[in-house]
Order: sequence, then C-alpha cells, then structure tokens
Amino acid sequence: MERCRICGKALCGEVLWHFTGQPAAAQELPDFLHRDEGVDFSVRRCASCGVIQLDCPAVPYFREVIRTAGLSREMREFRLKNFSAFIRRNSLQGKKVLECGCGGGEYLSLLKECSSLPKGIDGGEKNVKNCLAKGLDAEKLYFETGEEKVAGGPFDGFCMLNVLEHIPHIPSYLAGIRNNLKEEGVGLVEVPDFDRMLKENFFAEFIPDHLYYFTAETLRNTLEENGFAVLQEENVFHSYILSMQVKKKRAGEKMSVARPEKTYENFSLEGMKEAEKAFTEELGKILSSSSSCAVWGASHQTFSVLAFLRQRFGEAFLTSKIPFVADSAPFKQGKITPATHIPIVSPERLRQEKVGALLIMGGGYSDEIFRIAREEIHFPGKIYILRSSGLEQAQ
Repeated sequence: MERCRICGKALCGEVLWHFTGQPAAAQELPDFLHRDEGVDFSVRRCASCGVIQLDCPAVPYFREVIRTAGLSREMREFRLKNFSAFIRRNSLQGKKVLECGCGGGEYLSLLKECSSLPKGIDGGEKNVKNCLAKGLDAEKLYFETGEEKVAGGPFDGFCMLNVLEHIPHIPSYLAGIRNNLKEEGVGLVEVPDFDRMLKENFFAEFIPDHLYYFTAETLRNTLEENGFAVLQEENVFHSYILSMQVKKKRAGEKMSVARPEKTYENFSLEGMKEAEKAFTEELGKILSSSSSCAVWGASHQTFSVLAFLRQRFGEAFLTSKIPFVADSAPFKQGKITPATHIPIVSPERLRQEKVGALLIMGGGYSDEIFRIAREEIHFPGKIYILRSSGLEQAQ
C-alpha cells in the first residue's frame, strides 16, 4: 500500500515501525482446533494529511462492531453522563439520533435512557438481531458508497464511538452519515487518542483491527475535509478516548478551524520502540522470578504484549510462565490468544488455580479490574498493572 486510504495521496517512503509475528486480529479469536499464525505489517504516515495508518488489509469483520464495554459498570456510568451532556448541549431530547456501528445495542439502550430516539446501524446481522430482541430500533446497513439511506431518516444527530479507526474507506462512510442527517445535524465522534499514546509511549496499540491512529489534529482535519465542522474536542475516559462534537457543514462552508501550518517531518516512533524493549525485559524478569503469572484482559494490548514476549524469549518460556488469560466477556472464553495460543478463560479460574502473580492489561478498565481482583475474587498474590510508565505493582 503506497497511498493514503483517506486522502488518496502518497504515503511517506519511510516505514515508522515494522512488526513481525503479531496477531492478525483482536476479535473472532482462534481456538485450539483452528489455530492461527502471526502476521507482519508496517506503520506508515501520509505525507499530505499526516494520518498514521497500517499497510495491512482490513480485518474480515470490519463492517460489524464487537463491543464488550456493556459489561463494565464504569463504562456504563461514563456513557450515561457522556450521552446526557451531548443530548442536553444539542437539544436532542425526544429527537432522532443515529448510532453508526451499534454492535449489540450496548449504547443504544443508554441513548434511549437519556431521552433521545435512537436508531442503530451495523454491518453484522447477529448484532442487529440482538438489538431487535432488546426492543431497540436497528438496521443492517454499512455505508459502502455513501448513498445508502437509513430507514426513518433524516436524523437530528449521530454517534460514532470507536468505529472510525476500523473503516477502510472513510470518505464514503462519512458521506453516508452526512447524507442521512438534517441540515442542522450534529454528532459525537470518538477514537482512541493517539496523542496520548505518543506522549506516554503506548507501544502495544498497533493491531490490524485499527487501520488508523488519529491525533487531535489529524482527526479534526479528516472530519473537516469530509463535511463536518468541529465544535468541541476533549479527552475522556481516563484520557484514552479523543472525543469531538461536530455539526454538518452547509454546502460551500469552509473549515471551522484554521488548518495549522504543521508539517509531519521528523515524526518518529523511537520512544515507543524503546518503551517496548524496556517493558518486555522488565516483564521477562518478573516472569522468571515467579512460578506463574496469569493475565487479566483479552484485549488487543494483551495480544500484542504476548507476541513481543514470544519474540524476545521464545514460545516455551511464554507458555510455561503464563498459563491463561482471564476475561469477563463470555464470547472470548474458550478461545485462545491470537498468534500465541494461550487459553482465554473466565476470571473465576483465578479462584480455582493457584498462580504466583497477576498482570492486568485492561487500558481504561485496569483500576476497575484491580478492584474486582482484590475485593471480589480475593486474589492473594502480587498484582501488576500495565501503565503508560511501565509496570506498576498495585497495593
């Protein structure tokens, strides 16, 4: 891939980081009867719009949203406040709001609680059936060309939450949203915050599910160039999420914010590379000194870290030291980690099997997982949490 998926212009010739033997995907996990293999990909940068992106194909299920956030009490509380503020600010009470990429309705139900009239679209038939079974309004639809019409439109507002980074052709998808909004339509767009990843050297974030890695500047420019004026931006949910409120532009309307005169020369991921090496070596020492160490969190960060460990210390060391990965999502249990093939089990396994230590890799959920491990599971051993600064031994 030599051209940007968003603006169509040439990518820089420089490869920012090349990965080998990494997980091919973070969802649709393999099992012991259907083992997978690791994949190679590179991180590239567009010389024109500056968006950081991977040069690999999209995962097969990119049209459907697979979300486990509905299982988290903390995320539910955050989203209720988040949606309520968005609806109040834009006077959307009793008005039609479209969720683009609604998954199984986890957020649709919360939008309904917040007094809007939500409608969801998703490319997964099973997701739509789950929404309908909950009494939610949903339709199987994905904006392939941007000309598709959603039943019940046009809409007063929309939400697109951690979806944009998965979409191979963003201009068509954003055109589809725009064409299904009223002239004064507003929206809430959220993506993982790459500014924070860069600042704190989060190295375990690159996985083929996420084709793009947006900074505030590149997200703002992408939205502005594709028909939306940015009204407000903020960092939310422990600063892991970059959130922007937007409105549909009128025909001929110019950018609502001036494009900064910034070039993307001298951009580097060397800090992330150094952080990965230091972290992997530190974790290797902890594993060497412990009889065994379970992991809690079958996330893309976990899958990436396990692949780095295998690459540095070998498969025999990895599987002898990490007997299982715990996760609360039932659809992940009974599967194995992609590329490294470690069993994924219920957190209840921590009550049944004695392990020397526990490593939590849950991103914004890590503190909540720690509380559950100590107060509900009553895990007695040492607990480590992956933080931006490295490994923290939690008390």
